[in-house]
Amino acid sequence: VLIILLSSISLGIAIAFPSPTLADIENFFYFSQGQSSLFNAITSLSAVLGPFFTNLFVNTRGRCFALKIVALICSFSWYLFLSLEESQKWLAILFRALLGISAGGISAVAPVYINELSPANCRSIYGSMHQFGITVGIFLTNLLGILLTWVQLSEFSLFVSLLLFIGLFFVPETMSIKSKPTISTGE
Repeated sequence: VLIILLSSISLGIAIAFPSPTLADIENFFYFSQGQSSLFNAITSLSAVLGPFFTNLFVNTRGRCFALKIVALICSFSWYLFLSLEESQKWLAILFRALLGISAGGISAVAPVYINELSPANCRSIYGSMHQFGITVGIFLTNLLGILLTWVQLSEFSLFVSLLLFIGLFFVPETMSIKSKPTISTGE
């Protein structure tokens, strides 16, 4: 459950990232006011697509596989964001949108996955872990945003999503995969 909690922390980081860094990012990419607002909002807008994306994998390959794909997308978007030059402002917005899709996927898969892995007598406390992880991610982003540059904070975010991806190889799959119906032969 603690490994899956890293996905919730990643979600909190993605949500809060512009808060301490937006002024520096605006200066780096020479964002206009509208571009800055779009950079800030695009993650929330594109997060709507995340549950549809993860649903493609949850029913056929399981929640762990779906979270691995989401962690890869999250890592990929942070890595690409870090590789941008000043003139590539539209790519920065695009990579924030990609990050939003992974955030939406996390919000769809992680709470259910945590609940499925938790002991039956502790489901209520484990059920709140996802929200706790989001809050920790928001807190860490705002705290580290005081001390780190936006590049260093992006590197930290990349580290968390890579740690999630690697950690998911040690998490068991649950029974989320729909079983194929059996065909009765009438015998």
